[in-house]
Amino acid sequence: MFRQALCLLVLATALLGKAHADEPGATISLQFENDVLGLDDSDRHYTNGLQLSWQSGPDAVPGPLAGLARSSIFFNPDVTLHFKVALGQNLYTPEDIETTDLVMDDRPYAAWLHADFTLIGCTEGSMNVLEVSVGVVGPSAGGEELQKWVHGAIDSPVPQGWDNQLHDELALLVGFERRWRNIIELGFLGLEIDPAPHFDVALGNVFTYGAMGGNLRLGHGLRGDFGPPRLRPGPPGSRAFGAHGGWTWYFFTGVEGRAMLQNIFLDGNTFGDSHRVDKEPYVADAWIGWAVAVMRVRLAANYVLRTREFQGQENSDHFGALTISVGF
Repeated sequence: MFRQALCLLVLATALLGKAHADEPGATISLQFENDVLGLDDSDRHYTNGLQLSWQSGPDAVPGPLAGLARSSIFFNPDVTLHFKVALGQNLYTPEDIETTDLVMDDRPYAAWLHADFTLIGCTEGSMNVLEVSVGVVGPSAGGEELQKWVHGAIDSPVPQGWDNQLHDELALLVGFERRWRNIIELGFLGLEIDPAPHFDVALGNVFTYGAMGGNLRLGHGLRGDFGPPRLRPGPPGSRAFGAHGGWTWYFFTGVEGRAMLQNIFLDGNTFGDSHRVDKEPYVADAWIGWAVAVMRVRLAANYVLRTREFQGQENSDHFGALTISVGF
């Protein structure tokens, strides 16, 4: 199911890209997060995330929607608007994937397939993101098929416990993020620094949480974006970008703390019985990475540490994240 849906989004992306080819700044992004990109060969917990997205150029938003966004969503008539559509899939497993038994003291197997529809309002100093996500958690999300296919292709142990995954459930989420940008020119070597706080809230049966954090960037051409994106529950960040003076580069580091009220991948299915564990109410991420944009291509990489998410979890988790974005 995931492969067919991905093909449909690629086709839609190509058509949208063609329709808006004369509008500067439209962007296609592919995001990949996986624990295999960490510092060891761990294969557990949040084990894989994929998302393909298309984001419009500046103010390429239909008139009625643009008027509503400026007057009743972002409350600012001067914001530059973008619209984004995306298709993504997240996979979660316990640490022991070679047993068919239910691992009672570890997190459930789960997959989440989702389509996201996002409005973005930007000013010189801030970015506001309103996102609505609709999808499915459970076997219909295609996690078992994808993970078994990948593990077979790379000659890795094939996961045996997907019969214990969460049941099918409609997955709904509404999220809002506000991120500030405070670029300071350092006066030598063309360097800039950007201490950028943010807050993020999500409401739904997938995730419900409130988050606060900050990101620090150091480099050249920082006005090109608001920092690279991550997959939820990480901070969404910026998919659109501009390569000032032909190229942009920066290093970045940041932290975010979240108060988790709902996490279906730990709390289990909302309706009906399923495997579940007791989640930790507070979770934090810390990350470090770099981004380079040349002409209309941006590559970003970062390494993420995540504190324990459920009671009885022995170690913190870590994973790598890669994003490639192409503007046209």
